[in-house]
Amino acid sequence: MKSHGLLGKLAMTGTCGFLLLAIVIPNLVHAQSNPQPAAHLRFDVASVKVPTDQGVFEAYFVRDSGPHITWTTQLAALIHYAYGMQTWQISGDTLAGRIYAFDVVTDPKTTDDQVRLMFQTLLAERFKMTIHTVDKDMAGMALTVSKDGTKMQEAKDASIPPWPEWLPDEVKRGDPAHEEGKIVDIIEAGGAGPALIVGRRVTIPQLTDCLSRDVQQPVFNLTNLPGEYYFAFEYTPNNDPNIDAPPLTGALKKIGLNLEKHTGPVETIVIDHIEEPTPN
Repeated sequence: MKSHGLLGKLAMTGTCGFLLLAIVIPNLVHAQSNPQPAAHLRFDVASVKVPTDQGVFEAYFVRDSGPHITWTTQLAALIHYAYGMQTWQISGDTLAGRIYAFDVVTDPKTTDDQVRLMFQTLLAERFKMTIHTVDKDMAGMALTVSKDGTKMQEAKDASIPPWPEWLPDEVKRGDPAHEEGKIVDIIEAGGAGPALIVGRRVTIPQLTDCLSRDVQQPVFNLTNLPGEYYFAFEYTPNNDPNIDAPPLTGALKKIGLNLEKHTGPVETIVIDHIEEPTPN
């Protein structure tokens, strides 16, 4: 699937084949306790095939403009996308990492959240997938506001600020108006350089969703900030001393946020049943 502007895909051949991974993250949909999504939203046309080459696939879903969406990926990645959850929030059979080619068509006005629900329907109907949800206490990190307050720019009107000048050209070439409501998350393959997170009129839950994927553990929103914000920062993945950027905690402090250890409840889903997909 594609964002409406910046590309975000990574070709996988067992190891990372590209030097740069750019992900644009829309609002996430929470897992449904019902195995069939409410309203039963469906794609107009949906094809599921096993690709001839099981070694090359797109690691992250990128939405293309228009009604036609194609995505060749491991089934687990599709499940993570459809339910807006991280790897550690999903347990059960995902068909042993099998790769499928998804080719779907829907109305071009369909929102990202609706596309996720449509993929939930596809999983239920074509893969006979059923789930249930479980809340689990997990160790993670808490995002809080620094004592001096946040330094992020709050979106209070319809004006759209330009990209910060210091951002790399691969980010700034996109029209900032097309990225409103999204987060751009760029990590070089293997952590070879600074990571970059750019928020464009986004909520703090969107930021914590992004951070939880990057640090691979829950990040709890304890900021009590209800608004939408603009921000941009670089940080060093894995605290590599050879990279000229602060650690994630230091980068967040620059925009008035703290990241501290915390344990709390996390919603997870358990896959109760799944089958090979029915024929097209």
